[in-house]
This record gives sequence, structure tokens and C-alpha cells, in this order.
Amino acid sequence: MGQNQRTITLAICGVLLLGVLQFIALPMLDFKEEMTAQVKKNSKALSKLDVLTQEYSQLQAKRKALTSGTNANKGTLFAIVEKVAREQKINELIESVRPQRQELDNNLVEEKVQVRFDNLYQQDLMRFLYTVEKSLQGITVQNIEIRRTKDDLLKADLSLIMTTSKQL
Repeated sequence: MGQNQRTITLAICGVLLLGVLQFIALPMLDFKEEMTAQVKKNSKALSKLDVLTQEYSQLQAKRKALTSGTNANKGTLFAIVEKVAREQKINELIESVRPQRQELDNNLVEEKVQVRFDNLYQQDLMRFLYTVEKSLQGITVQNIEIRRTKDDLLKADLSLIMTTSKQL
């Protein structure tokens, strides 16, 4: 009985050791490898995030410089559109002008102007857009619809929406 009892005890200990190895030690090693891989992956993502954060800060500083310094004294987008139309003598072709102003986050104000021209020469349109964009930095043409007139193919009826953002 002593020999059999030792053999049974050794067999039980062996089974317990294999169970501990199978269900505790090996899963812990796999978990450690997975966690190491996850840490490497997160480190790469963090370094990319740092680069993007720096780029965002630089772009935000550029936008702030554009909207505060040179544009502050030039007036609103609506005033600039009217001034350019008067200077180019196309203000009588303006069918309607609708300015809009909306406050955004981060102390920004978005100015939007919708202008409709009737019978405008296409060359005058190009000169108008160039002069407005040159007058005020950061203007975006959000939408433009051009319809040629039937009488003169060099003239067009158009609807134009321009936007810009400024600091409060």
C-alpha cells in the first residue's frame, strides 16, 4: 500500500501541476505577450497623436494670425463684397445680397454672404472673386451656381455663397 499510495500521490501531484501549468501559467504568459503588443501599439498611436496635436496647434496659430491681424481693419465680408462690387461697377447687376452671421465655438464668428448676380460677364465674375479673396484672407466659396444667359453666352446669372471666420 505504501508504494501504491506514493504512486497515487505523485500522479495527483502531477495532474495538479499540469492543471496549474495549463490553466494558470500558460494563460498568464499569453496575457503578458498580448499586453506587451498592446502597449507597443498604443505607444505608436500616442506618438502619432502628439504629431497631430502639434500640427493642429500650428494651424490654429496661423488661423488666429490670419483672422486677427490683417483682417481686423478691413470690415465684414458683406462690406467688402459691396465695396468691391461698387469699385468694379457691377453693383447694379446684383439682384440680392443676404448676409448672415453665426457665433461658433472657440470665440469664432462665421460670416456668410449670399450674392445673386443677373447678366454678369464671366470675366467680371473672375475679377470680382479675385478682388474679394485678395481683400480678406480666409474666404471660402461655399457654393456657386452659374447659369448662362440665352441672349449672350459670355454673360451668366449666378448665385454665390462665400464664408469666412473671425475671432470675436
